[in-house]
Amino acid sequence: MKLIKLKELREKNNYTQIELANKLKIEQNTYSNYENGKTQPKLKTLIEIADFYQVTLDYLLDRNINGGLSSLEYELLSMFRTLNEFEQTRVIEFVRFETQLPENLKIKQTN
Repeated sequence: MKLIKLKELREKNNYTQIELANKLKIEQNTYSNYENGKTQPKLKTLIEIADFYQVTLDYLLDRNINGGLSSLEYELLSMFRTLNEFEQTRVIEFVRFETQLPENLKIKQTN
């Protein structure tokens, strides 16, 4: 099983494989093998990685048992939980503003 989220989280947080391996006290090639699915980390290592990124093991393993939340929704919720109360209030105010805008004022995403 390839742990897709490992690479995703590492790149999103601007870490190299070497930096992550050092933080986990493992060899870089061992970490690389985790990312590309050649070997699987032990549960202890998975827990350390999840704790490091402040995510659940289910998120890390890309298991969609998050109460019906998509990965994107769960990611947003995980990030929201890291904010302080003031920052959370600002995010909520922004979302309220965005959801109350008339459709003709919203920015259309072009593909």
